[in-house]
This record gives sequence, structure tokens and C-alpha cells, in this order.
Amino acid sequence: ILNFATLLIAIFCFEEPDLDELEDEKQMPLDQAMCKAWNQIKKLDRSLVVLCFVEKSFSSYGFAAMYTTMSPYVTETFNVSEAQALWILSVAQSVAGCISLATVAIFMLSPLARIAKARYLFPFALSCYFLMYLLSFPWPGISEEIPLRNNETAPYGCDADRYTWCGDGITITQHIFWLGICSILFGIGIPVSLIAFDTIYSKVLGSIDQNIMQGLLIIMDDLALAGAPMISTKSFEAFGPGPMWLSVAGICLLGLVLWMAMMPKLKRLNI
Repeated sequence: ILNFATLLIAIFCFEEPDLDELEDEKQMPLDQAMCKAWNQIKKLDRSLVVLCFVEKSFSSYGFAAMYTTMSPYVTETFNVSEAQALWILSVAQSVAGCISLATVAIFMLSPLARIAKARYLFPFALSCYFLMYLLSFPWPGISEEIPLRNNETAPYGCDADRYTWCGDGITITQHIFWLGICSILFGIGIPVSLIAFDTIYSKVLGSIDQNIMQGLLIIMDDLALAGAPMISTKSFEAFGPGPMWLSVAGICLLGLVLWMAMMPKLKRLNI
């Protein structure tokens, strides 16, 4: 709601000035300003704009889904107390944060940002999300049955009274491997996707007044961030972590396919 309000304020209350004509420019009437902005938007490559909206939603969904379900997943499948689960998640998030800072530092202090093209960096980041879900899935040979909670003999584990899939569910055996994979790929994927996408979207919009289109992108992003926790939580509660993992991996894979299909257009813009 706040972002919708912000978008309306940006449309009706703000105008991006032309620095070359700033001294001579008089305030344009609102109807003419809106008409000018709409004419600029109509000249954009709509397929690339839609691609940016979709890809931003996919990447935000992949991030929010993992962030939402990681806590109940660790609590229910690692056979540890809630306090231990909180400590495990804190360590994993700290590692991911350090890797993220290191990734940003590499972009700032090395020539990588000038050499690597944003059109390749974004699918690389999306691949990190995809691999994170794929490699942490409980495949046969690296999985075991989820331990069930019993208040008398086993106080920790999956609560069968809450989750119907506990008896048939499986979890990955190498918990440290799972956490390491998630921390590393999360720490790399998030900053790379943000850096690359901002560059790409700005170049797709070009020299137009970007207030409206940036506002629309924020709204699309917020819809994904708001929808992901609800959808992933319901999926986790109904079907367990396995199906939820594969569904998000499928979304990331679809994003990669769509991006590669539009690569020729992105290349022509020298993004």
C-alpha cells in the first residue's frame, strides 16, 4: 500500500529535470507531463520491460521462499531444540552476510564490474538460487527419514500432529553441507543479482523519466516478497520441504530459460 502511494506521489508531485534546460524550463501542466511520460513509456521495448518485471519477481520469490521456510525446516528436520536451531541459523546467516560483503568488495575494488556484462551476471545470480535449491534437495543416497517428535522419548524432531508429511518425509543427511551450500550461494547470488539487475533495468529504460517505471518495478518486487512467504509456508505445511524446494527450483530454471531467450535483444543494447 505504501509503495502504491509512493508511486502516485512520484507521478503527480515530482518531475525529473533536464539539466541542460533547467534555467529556462517552466513547470509543465500535469496533463502534458503525464502525456509526455506515457509517450516515453510507449517507446520502450515492452518485451524487455516485461522480462525485467518477471525476472525481478522470480529472484525475489526465490530469496523470500528460502528465508521464510529455512527456520521451520531446521527446527523440524535437524532433530535439535529451538534454541539450537536459532544458533544454527544465526551462524548460517552471518556466513552468508560475510560472503555477500566480500562479493560487493570484489565488485568495488576489482575490474570485474567493468569487465563482466550485466546480462551475464544476472543469470549467474539466478543460477546460484537454482543450484542452492537443487543441491540441498534430499536426493536418494544423501537423505534419510525425518526424525519424529515424541514428547516422552524424543523431544525434538518433526511434529506429526502439525505436519501430516512427517512420517513420509525425508531430509538431507549432511546438514553442514546443506547450510554451507545455502550460505555460499546466497551470499554470492543476492548482491550479484541486485547489482546486475539495477544496471540492466536502467539501460532498458534509457533516458526517459524513470520515476514511474521504477515505482512499478518496486511494486512488482513487493508483490513477490509478500506472496512468497504465504505460498511457501502453505506449501511447506501441506507437502513438506521436498516439493517446495523443487517448485522454487523450477521457477528459477524458468527464469533462466526466459533470460537466455531474450539474450539477443539484451546484447543489442550492449547491456
